[in-house]
Amino acid sequence: MKKFIGRIFVFVLAAVLALTLTACKKDENVVRVGIHANEGGATLFAVAQKMGYFEEQGLTIELTIVESGPAEMTAMRASNRTLDIGYIGAGVAWNALDDSGNRLQFVYLDTLSISEALIADPAKKNVDSESSWTELYEALKGSTVAIQVDATPGTWFKNFLAKVNAEAGVPDAQKLWIYCEVDAYLADYTAPNTNPAYKVTVVNESNENLPQSYQAHEYDFYCGFAPSTLSIINAGGVQVANTATHLPEFTFPSTWVASVAWMQENPAVVQKFINALAKASKYRAEHIEQSLRWAEEICQVNEGTFKADVMIAPSADELYDWFKDFDGRGYTYMKALYDSKVGNVPAGNRVKTLPETMNFSYMLKALSEVVSK
Repeated sequence: MKKFIGRIFVFVLAAVLALTLTACKKDENVVRVGIHANEGGATLFAVAQKMGYFEEQGLTIELTIVESGPAEMTAMRASNRTLDIGYIGAGVAWNALDDSGNRLQFVYLDTLSISEALIADPAKKNVDSESSWTELYEALKGSTVAIQVDATPGTWFKNFLAKVNAEAGVPDAQKLWIYCEVDAYLADYTAPNTNPAYKVTVVNESNENLPQSYQAHEYDFYCGFAPSTLSIINAGGVQVANTATHLPEFTFPSTWVASVAWMQENPAVVQKFINALAKASKYRAEHIEQSLRWAEEICQVNEGTFKADVMIAPSADELYDWFKDFDGRGYTYMKALYDSKVGNVPAGNRVKTLPETMNFSYMLKALSEVVSK
């Protein structure tokens, strides 16, 4: 009898272990994903989901539409992280350079962002996209600009103002300079002078709140990204400049970053997820309008909100060509992004080398299979 009971116990224990192992195996295929509610941040994911590419790979997706890049990075780098992989703009890309805490790496290039734009309140400033650099210089002098400083537009505006100064041809003593109460925003910035006559005051305002601030006519200019910029324009704001028209040399990539710990624990699952993104890159390039509509549906915004002309969405073939060689165009974009973000890594933390920030092995394997078909 004791022997029989012992056999039952062993059988039950084996069954429990089998169920436990099965459950763990299923859990490994759950991927916690963060995306942004805009064209660049949602289209690739939307295609992969709508076309069933994640399902083909046997993945279960837990989706979070984040309010901002900083919030997403907090979730991904927390001690008890709640995201495994996510899309980010250039604004928070420094997190992949930071060699402290829970580390991240770039794993996929999604789009080239040309979404950032500077918009004027016509009730306060009489400039537009046809204005000369000198006219922009005069309009910005002594002005107040609303920007989410820790997102991509923060970096974009620094580059834009530097170009205004250069194109206007003014000496250092007369160059426009930035004042901001957020010390971190100015950590890698050196003002050309301290004359208050040439001060441009940057007010930290979340991107999603920019349209509301415009309705109240709080500031002279608004610098942000879609869809907030489009909302301001639809409400009467006048676009003065965007990346494509005034800063094509600072077209930074928007990327996917992943938790290094997650990749070490689940390399097969990582490959499956990247496989789905690679197939989505091929489809999106060939069906951009459908991709935009699917992204709007997932983000629950009005149809027609997302526009194709605020981003460059490379095809799978283009991406493979950009990254197959280390002197390719893709690495040029990544180096430009890296160089622009080194100064944002918190003081005292080790800054990774450029190669240490990237793990494109999954992307290249996935793309090679897509382009060979």
